[in-house]
Amino acid sequence: MIRRSLLMIGVLLLLPVSGLPAMNRGIESLDTVHRAEKLYRSGKTDQAIGMLEREVRLNNRLTIAYIDLVRWLTEKGDVNDAISYGEEGMKATDGNSYIIMALAHAYQVAGKSDKTIQLIQGLKEKYFSHKDILEDISDAYLSTGLTELSLSILKELESRYPNDPYVYNKLGTVYYKLGRKDLALESFSKASAIQPDDPVILNNIGIVYSDIGAYHDAIRYFSRAILKNPDCTYCYLNLGVAYRFLGDYKDAQFCYRKAIMIDQAFKDAYFNLAVLEQGYLHNYPDAINYLETYESLLPPDDKQRVQVKRQIMNLQLAESSVGNAAPAAPIVFTATTSSPVSGTTAPTPTVSSPVSGTTAPTPTVSSPVSGTTAPTPTVSSPVSGTTAPTPTAVRVFTEPTVSPGGKGMGK
Repeated sequence: MIRRSLLMIGVLLLLPVSGLPAMNRGIESLDTVHRAEKLYRSGKTDQAIGMLEREVRLNNRLTIAYIDLVRWLTEKGDVNDAISYGEEGMKATDGNSYIIMALAHAYQVAGKSDKTIQLIQGLKEKYFSHKDILEDISDAYLSTGLTELSLSILKELESRYPNDPYVYNKLGTVYYKLGRKDLALESFSKASAIQPDDPVILNNIGIVYSDIGAYHDAIRYFSRAILKNPDCTYCYLNLGVAYRFLGDYKDAQFCYRKAIMIDQAFKDAYFNLAVLEQGYLHNYPDAINYLETYESLLPPDDKQRVQVKRQIMNLQLAESSVGNAAPAAPIVFTATTSSPVSGTTAPTPTVSSPVSGTTAPTPTVSSPVSGTTAPTPTVSSPVSGTTAPTPTAVRVFTEPTVSPGGKGMGK
């Protein structure tokens, strides 16, 4: 570390005076990106976007600023602005591959699939021999809904790297996305045969078993994943869901609480506890407390806040007038679900911040997930038990669960 510091001092001493302002500007630019990402994580999307828009006018070669801008504007629904900045960034950075992938997603959201395919096909041809980039391109196809094209790249990688467990793991996520749970389980099992102790792969197998109703098998794999990674919050979440399906509510409760002990900001565990206390244990006071915590962890502009607040009011009413409240038709509210994940490192359970630093990011992929960033949770038809008992005059919430992989794991 000392040697590296001395080297940096030497470089600074050798720099001409005229080069220092440019270097300082670059450091300031990265600092601006970090501050913008912090704003974005706190839900201040417009402010974060405005900060980066000003920054790219000062430094139009700041790759990460363009990547974040295109992604955030696309997520916000301002796809025309996203496309404009993406095209500008491509020119300014001589066709940076990650700006291209972000732009391809914006084109897809805008309904311009032909341009999406053209951009990503160009990347595939350019980086034909680069395994990591081909995997990222497969993720980009998957994130834009071009699942078959994603599968074609992974099948190509499978033929080149038949002993790579993470290629098989990615294949499993794509097969799951296509509804081929048999092939998903086969691919995850091949990955596990090569890398038997990887908690990501073990969790993915557990999710498929849980999804097909083989809960005892699911519990076995989730438990093995936890043995390999005791801090795996989403593994505990998935294990709790499997126990809940078997009617083992106390073990489900323990798993959800254990996830919160590991990460007190893991909002899905609070949500699952609220479901359990409301629909199965009929403990309205605790259900209210968990929902209030869940609501406090949602982004400020999240539309679910209104639904959650209404649910809390209904529970408070039911608690104060048990037996007297008029029955109400249940309203199923599905929160986030976690999906198959590819990778080797432990996940961040909540939605990840936009990529920071100078390294190029892997595009976020949703339902199922591959890549290095945490996935954006997807909403699907109720996955983990839509048949919870309906308390009087109270809406029924449906647990967030797992489709293979859990939340936010990356390679």
